[in-house]
Amino acid sequence: MKTRTFLSNRPKLLAGLSFMAALAAIFMPSESPAAAQAKPPADPAASADKADLNAAAAANPPAAAVIKKTEISNFEFWHVQCDQYVDANLGRKCIGRLPVFRQNTQQLVAVLVIAQDDSKQWQLRIVIPTSLSVVDGGSIAFDGSAGKPQTFVIETCEPAACSSSLPLDANLAKVLQNSNKVSLGWTGLDHNPVKLDFEIKGVQQALKAVMG
Repeated sequence: MKTRTFLSNRPKLLAGLSFMAALAAIFMPSESPAAAQAKPPADPAASADKADLNAAAAANPPAAAVIKKTEISNFEFWHVQCDQYVDANLGRKCIGRLPVFRQNTQQLVAVLVIAQDDSKQWQLRIVIPTSLSVVDGGSIAFDGSAGKPQTFVIETCEPAACSSSLPLDANLAKVLQNSNKVSLGWTGLDHNPVKLDFEIKGVQQALKAVMG
């Protein structure tokens, strides 16, 4: 595991929203991937800075949301970013991300995100391309729960990415801690099923780093 610390006075969006805004800019519609893999970002510092710049262009954060220190860590396939805010009331906020790439082309095809929502409830967010049937929603299965699929509805769609979220309660956290692989599925606009099978190495360490 590698950790980097950065000092910054730049205003930023709160954890999950900044990433969602940046992600929408880099997703590209594609045909159904035959195989996928997860891998850590080549340069977490550069990735975080790019996300911050894209997010800042998309919205104006509260004046109080000013970062004085950022720590970025990699745990196997997971990328964790923790921001310490100047405003003591905001405290320290962390977010975990696992990007999933098409094996042959290295195209980003999905992202799992561990973060808090506006109500400070922990969520497992699922981000996938817009080339899907929103009505049909999707499904996710963890080998730590005997591979039993759990369905989810599509909650929001940006120009190039749609997302959903599952409450990251004690039960789901336990499932994640006991899982090595995930199967993610949805229905494409052509009515054909799309399925991604990928590893989530480092999820145990990422959960601990993000949620404490």
